[in-house]
Amino acid sequence: MKLTFPFRAAFAGLALATSVACSETAAETQPAAPPTSEVDAKIAEMFVEGPVQKRERPDFSNETVLKLNPIVARAQAALDRFDVIAPELDAARKSGDTARIAAIEGELAKLKAEAEAARTAFAIEKKALLARKEYYNEVVLAAMEQFVTEAPSEIAAEMPAPAK
Repeated sequence: MKLTFPFRAAFAGLALATSVACSETAAETQPAAPPTSEVDAKIAEMFVEGPVQKRERPDFSNETVLKLNPIVARAQAALDRFDVIAPELDAARKSGDTARIAAIEGELAKLKAEAEAARTAFAIEKKALLARKEYYNEVVLAAMEQFVTEAPSEIAAEMPAPAK
């Protein structure tokens, strides 16, 4: 699934902001449309209308937030750079500028490697989180994981198929 820049940025921003805000009190929101999936239902439960209530405990420890947010930010940075060079690659392909195509494809390979490193780091931190049996918000963790998991694939979609 290829995410467009505004949606992808909002998705990453939601994951980052929500994980930081999880240690704060629940906020009041406007009523939303009825949930269309199980994930939507879980997210909707987080934003139930009513008086502000103190949470018994934060959804993530501060230590975990400080570990996970930079990993998601690394994937976001790779995708942000990808958004800048993807149009340049299209233009180079249209003009037939083979030197420019090769340079951009080399940069794409580096961005893909950065996104894959973020995915690997996230998997390690998730495994450590589960091993500590730390309390965490499943919806936020799943959103963050989905984001870092899909980033390398989105970059790879623009890269040429390997020669056989």
